[in-house]
Amino acid sequence: MQRSSDIPYQLLGHLDPASPLQGLSDKEISNTAQAVTTAYITTMYYSALSNLYLQSILPPTMAEVEAQMPRVKIALERSFRDFAQAASWLTAHNELINTSPAKEYYHEVMGLEQGAVKNMTTFYASEDQ
Repeated sequence: MQRSSDIPYQLLGHLDPASPLQGLSDKEISNTAQAVTTAYITTMYYSALSNLYLQSILPPTMAEVEAQMPRVKIALERSFRDFAQAASWLTAHNELINTSPAKEYYHEVMGLEQGAVKNMTTFYASEDQ
């Protein structure tokens, strides 16, 4: 099994004297940044939709979810994590959002109430209040 710490050394082994002259052009970097931004926006959007739907089908207690719906628990947790990761990346690269063809998705998902996308713990904590 390959260790992740070995990967940079393998990549360095592929370098040759012409390598610094190769790579992405400024235009390709710009297109790549836009594609990554669009991917994160759509990830954030569809994670939020999934998460909100899953919240609507949860039973009254977390114990019931764990006993009867373990896959729903996994899906809820993953959608929350994907949403948070995408939101974090987009916050750090905010200047790229308006260049994305998915910017309307971003604005729509940002219109949600803060904290609407939840994991199991926050969902059931908010239900108890």
